[in-house]
Amino acid sequence: VVPGITSALGASAACSLPLTHRTFGVTQVRFVVGQSKAKELPDMDWGQIARDARKQTTVFFMGFKSVDSICARLKQEGCPNDLPVAVVESATTPQERVFHSTVEDLPTLAKEHGDSVVGPVLMMLGPTAAFPAHIDKLMSGERPTKRARLGNAAES
Repeated sequence: VVPGITSALGASAACSLPLTHRTFGVTQVRFVVGQSKAKELPDMDWGQIARDARKQTTVFFMGFKSVDSICARLKQEGCPNDLPVAVVESATTPQERVFHSTVEDLPTLAKEHGDSVVGPVLMMLGPTAAFPAHIDKLMSGERPTKRARLGNAAES
């Protein structure tokens, strides 16, 4: 725990989950709450979150108990079912745990592990939530896709 650093940044660094990444096409990050003070879904532009799902990371604070409602609302607004999600419990502590899923399968994962989740939870939705699998591929010797080099216009 570092004073002044949001838990989302700490979780991102500790779990190798970049919040933005050019190769993944993720150019923005959004921090939102998963439930209002009344324990309901917050009043926000869910359609915009769903439309931008492939080009942003949306970090939900305090939303694990509302995961069914969050995923249903996102899917209702057109969020892709296969959008990667990382659930981080007790980020940056010795009790840290990370679960990987998709918007479609997250409610099932939450039911399977819900009773054992005792620490604060962040949910990170977006392409970079799959970044650890990308690292695993690279570590296994799979070469990254190379971008074509463009010659200098002055050389032509």
